[in-house]
Amino acid sequence: MRPVLLAAVLATGALLLHPAPATNAQITTYECQQQFRQMAGPIMDRIFWYVSVADAFPVTPAGRPYLGPGPVGAYPGFQGIVAAPGGPGWALANGYGATNLAQFGLTNAMTGGALSVPAVTQAFISATPGGVPNLGTANLATLAPLQQGLAGNALAAISTRESMIGNRLSAAGLWTTLASYPMSQAANYQDLVSAIQTWVESTCPAAAAGADSTPAPARPRSNDPGD
Repeated sequence: MRPVLLAAVLATGALLLHPAPATNAQITTYECQQQFRQMAGPIMDRIFWYVSVADAFPVTPAGRPYLGPGPVGAYPGFQGIVAAPGGPGWALANGYGATNLAQFGLTNAMTGGALSVPAVTQAFISATPGGVPNLGTANLATLAPLQQGLAGNALAAISTRESMIGNRLSAAGLWTTLASYPMSQAANYQDLVSAIQTWVESTCPAAAAGADSTPAPARPRSNDPGD
């Protein structure tokens, strides 16, 4: 019983001290390693470069993309969208909006706010003997659209506010996409390196032969007629 136990202990120790030889699926020979370096080296350089620039985009102290408030120019790529991405129609809409906004400010300053809906309504009431009950049909036809315009302006302001929030969320999504692009590219190149490794393992002659492919030396022939 003791000799059997001793043999088992010795066999276990031999396995621990002498690991199993490399399999044929590993690049263990110098020639194959050189081939792998030549093919994968330039790609690894690209991976390292993308990793080195991955943190170029600023983020919040919590590591999140900025949502605002802030200028549109803070988001990469949005400057071109504001300028003119859609041709003449886009440029016309930008110019028309800017012009009307400026004229609104000038008109409001020239009239001292007398053309606002409350001011116009008060003028109609003040010019009508007996006040609101005695307003004529023409007066009501003028005041009703003004009141409806106020409701439309309020709804438009709500839509504009929601659009601004949506734009900031979209900008944050664009920011996240652009910030993650370098690491995504690095991962894509890593897949290519893995493909090269598989190719070398499968085609390199030394790798296909295996690390232990050195033929054993021939046994010297003896003079014994039985050999």
